[in-house]
Amino acid sequence: MTIGSASQLIEPVLSRLFAYWDGKRGDGKFPRRAAIDPVEIPSLLPHLFLIDVQRDPFDLVFRLAGTAVAANNGGDITGLRLLELANSAAPDLYRQAVRAVRLGRPILVCGPARNRAGAFRSVDHLMLPLATDGDRVGMLIGAAIYRPFALGERQQADAKPLRWPGLVSRESGPEKDSAA
Repeated sequence: MTIGSASQLIEPVLSRLFAYWDGKRGDGKFPRRAAIDPVEIPSLLPHLFLIDVQRDPFDLVFRLAGTAVAANNGGDITGLRLLELANSAAPDLYRQAVRAVRLGRPILVCGPARNRAGAFRSVDHLMLPLATDGDRVGMLIGAAIYRPFALGERQQADAKPLRWPGLVSRESGPEKDSAA
């Protein structure tokens, strides 16, 4: 989904990054890479990533990734191509990153992903274009928020164990059919 304002983002880290990026672009469509100073956004650093846009041939390569991004991707991903990420969301993330580059617009990608360890996570990725050469997108700055993929608190509180005739549970053994 393309994003037009920070108010569209519920997650505070993503909202703060968008507001910072928006403030740096001035009257332009997107800011220059030189306008971005990580020292100005220290609380966002663990969640940030920078992706270089390579041309001839086209590719997207991680220049850097914060500690939260690295931890949720099985280690340092600096130098990896976006499609080399060992998680189930990589193909969709790649398509949306290409879209952010082509449109020169912010893109938000949300959904489940399985990481290298096989754990499911709910992931929100915000990708924002940066100019490195004139008005052409040469880099993406982004942030990723990872949450356990689980039922909501209300759903968990209402969950009850399944009872099924003939079902063997570890605790009790076969259930007795009350109709017998």
